[in-house]
Amino acid sequence: MSLRCRLQHHLNPLHIYCRLREWGLPGRTAFRLCAVYERLYRVCSPRPIAKGASE
Repeated sequence: MSLRCRLQHHLNPLHIYCRLREWGLPGRTAFRLCAVYERLYRVCSPRPIAKGASE
C-alpha cells in the first residue's frame, strides 16, 4: 500500500469517526467533531484532475 493510499485512509473522516468512537467518545460528539473535520478535509485536500480536462 502506497503512502498516499495510507494517508487517504487514515485521514478519511469516517476513519477518524470510528477511531473517536473506539476511544470512547459519545456518538454525537464524535459526529460533530468529524463534521467540522470533514469540511476542513474537503477544502484542504487536493482535488483530482478530471479526465479530459486538459484536452
